[in-house]
Amino acid sequence: MENLLKVSVKNCGNAAGTLGWFNSIINDSVIVIRPTKTGEPGLFLHEKHKKDGTERSENEGNTWICGAGSPLGNEGYDNTGRYAHIYAYDDQYCIGFSGYALTPACEKAIKEFINDCVEEFAEWWEVR
Repeated sequence: MENLLKVSVKNCGNAAGTLGWFNSIINDSVIVIRPTKTGEPGLFLHEKHKKDGTERSENEGNTWICGAGSPLGNEGYDNTGRYAHIYAYDDQYCIGFSGYALTPACEKAIKEFINDCVEEFAEWWEVR
């Protein structure tokens, strides 16, 4: 006996962890350099709007991406290079951009975004 399961996906929007989801975050965000809690400058992704469409204040919706040191001065960030940065995926030991499972395309895009941010921060840091 054989059972078949047919699944149809219709107009489900941008599911978390997909490339469309990541692009929607990036399209509603700006990159800012501001002090972290340790006082060191860090590069943050600031999401402009909440899920309900209202604007966020400058202190809301900020995700630390990279900097000269970890934002809280603790472990969990990638410190292998000259600058610390967030991982693409959040897990038990690593602090990441997303806690959702990522599609391969989304994970690649987030890693490229993080690398680009590190390059931009490094360029700013070395000429400040």
